[in-house]
Amino acid sequence: MRLAHCRFRQERRRLSTGSGVPGRVRTLRRSKRFDCRQRNQPHGCRCFGEKLRRMDHPVHETAHQSRLRTVGRSGEYRIRYSRQVRRARAFATRNKKMTTRRSATERPRIVGVIASRADLELAVRMRKPPDLFELRLDCLTAIANQLESKLPRLRAPLIITARHPQEGGANKLSIRQRRDLLIRFLKYASYIDFELRSASALRSLLTLAEKKKVRRIISFHNFKSTPHPRILAAKTRAARTYGANIFKVATRTDTPMELGRLLDFITNKRVDLPIAAMGIGKLGAISRVLLARAGSALVYASIIAATDVEGQLSLEQLRALGVGK
Repeated sequence: MRLAHCRFRQERRRLSTGSGVPGRVRTLRRSKRFDCRQRNQPHGCRCFGEKLRRMDHPVHETAHQSRLRTVGRSGEYRIRYSRQVRRARAFATRNKKMTTRRSATERPRIVGVIASRADLELAVRMRKPPDLFELRLDCLTAIANQLESKLPRLRAPLIITARHPQEGGANKLSIRQRRDLLIRFLKYASYIDFELRSASALRSLLTLAEKKKVRRIISFHNFKSTPHPRILAAKTRAARTYGANIFKVATRTDTPMELGRLLDFITNKRVDLPIAAMGIGKLGAISRVLLARAGSALVYASIIAATDVEGQLSLEQLRALGVGK
């Protein structure tokens, strides 16, 4: 009985000291200026205890300490040191860079393809040209001498290309013939485009283009199917190692699955490089619109209504669909 009475007296003495609030809580109450007598507490908190429970950190932590959940120890409180904060911010920045894509509100650039004499004549007379023109030198070898007098009259920057025969190139040009054409017209170009398979053989041309501040488009064409997005991502990384500014990919899209692969590649890419993607085939036309809205940097269109490329829309059709200016 005497023991119980002593414990009761000790407990009453402890509660009477500091108004029943432990020392560390009293310190916190003074630092935060809590007043249990106030009746106009924020967020509907009408007492010190309720306000204390609604704080975003526990009593024994300060405001800069965070509650982190670790594997196997959920709900544990620990301090984040400055080096951990710096590391987390660096990791977040790196992830942001790796998933960089063209903003959904940013308009893709339209490329008008010049692949014939009629295309060239119409392009020169255009009052409302596209953002860029692509000059298919492999298709224009017969009028190469006339090109030099016409090109300065174009009202948009120029992409020059001479396609590899296995990727849609005309006239079965050798690597040497293609190199000579590209070097000859490099002075008119803002961009130069050649295939990933030709990058090693044309490495000297890459260096020359970089010296002349001509941007590089490295491309890949598959007229049979659309490879898996992992394969396309590997080709994108290879293009970047050659100094590409844009990676262009054109694949066959006859089925929804093939179109889905191309959409998955451009929307979930993990390489910090602008992508120009387009489909060829039965779903080629709709792919141009969908991929433009999904983030394709470039959208290619024929200058005249008739075109030999299956699925390619004309410049007027793209504009009517709201793609480009």
